[in-house]
Amino acid sequence: MSGSGIPKRASFLELFFDLVFVFAVTQLAAMLRADHTLGGWGRAGLMAWLVWWAWSQYTWAGNAIDLNRRGGRAAILAATAATLLVATAIPEAYGATGAWFAVPYALVRLACLALYGLGPRHDPDHCTGLRAYLPVAVVPPAVVLAGGFAAPQARPWI
Repeated sequence: MSGSGIPKRASFLELFFDLVFVFAVTQLAAMLRADHTLGGWGRAGLMAWLVWWAWSQYTWAGNAIDLNRRGGRAAILAATAATLLVATAIPEAYGATGAWFAVPYALVRLACLALYGLGPRHDPDHCTGLRAYLPVAVVPPAVVLAGGFAAPQARPWI
């Protein structure tokens, strides 16, 4: 429920954003279809975790702040475009196009943190939660960026 006691509902824009993540999941399935080995399952599992974490971070932010304001809608549209790039790059993220996955992925994750940071700054619980989550949330995008620019054989280890 929102602060006014009225139940909060997902907007059409938020549902469209979710569909881009559904496309990412189909790309994960394509990744598994191409490689049924234990290593293929491991790479797909890691990629699924990264995609899930990005999606859940936006879900968390969407529940905490009003995404129906003009700035929130613009941020979600920009994140949707970047997430589409992420999803498109998934099947080859461990190959020659690692940076094509890593750069938009880092942008998607960091943009969500910025969006959440613009939320209710007057709410002490919001600020405390963000300060606690920030150190945990900035490390994975940095590691993904490092992996995206590393040699393809080193990517799964980074």
